[in-house]
Amino acid sequence: TVGAYSHVAASKFLPESTPEFFESFGEVFAAVESGSAEFGVVPIVNSTAGTVSQTYELMRKHDFKICACTKVAANHCLAVKPGTDISKIRRVYSHEQALMQCSRYLAEHGYSAHTYENTALAAAYVRDSSEPIAAICSEVCAKHFGMEIIEKSIADAECNYTKFILIAKQMMLSDDADIISVSLTTPHQTSALYRLLTKFSVSGLNLTKLESRPIANTDFDVLFYLDFEGSIKSPDVVKLIRELETELSYFKFLGNYKEI
Repeated sequence: TVGAYSHVAASKFLPESTPEFFESFGEVFAAVESGSAEFGVVPIVNSTAGTVSQTYELMRKHDFKICACTKVAANHCLAVKPGTDISKIRRVYSHEQALMQCSRYLAEHGYSAHTYENTALAAAYVRDSSEPIAAICSEVCAKHFGMEIIEKSIADAECNYTKFILIAKQMMLSDDADIISVSLTTPHQTSALYRLLTKFSVSGLNLTKLESRPIANTDFDVLFYLDFEGSIKSPDVVKLIRELETELSYFKFLGNYKEI
């Protein structure tokens, strides 16, 4: 939706394109996988609230490749429909990540948090409601919907950034790509994860992120997401990836890309 942080990220990735808006991250992944959309933009992690769980769940279910990533400053404000009696506000609507990023502010003011698909849709809902409610969104979003900004910069952390990924059906490799993302599972054996991480050290590759997510309907099995520095044009990287594909029961190459 216009004014959402995903819209800002899309403008950084594809400045000459006019985006098509979807109401959920799931619809974005589905559109990319089906080929009805060439690219998709979704948030993956925030510097205050951590990983975006919904995105990781969708990454496990869909076929895609990461083409690029970028960071967007999340400058949240509290916005209401013009004429709203501020003293009567009790409920605040936004995406769950934005609500978590502003949890201290909400608690201090006694507001209850209510989740919405994204910040822009929450703002639109508040604008169209006849009730005394508020939304957490960007200032650009609030102005786009003609809302009144009650307070600016309400996030718990002064430096609040969200990282977005650009996804596509097929891998698009740039000459300067230096980030590799993979997902995998490890066997139920002693020191399995240690042995896996040792492979990166032996190969001289810098592991920059390790994220674990539970796999539903299993006996506490987990899926690991790893980011590391490198290019698939490097022999050491190719050797490591081939080892992982051969040795592990599940391995998925998610992309080799650059941060914009």
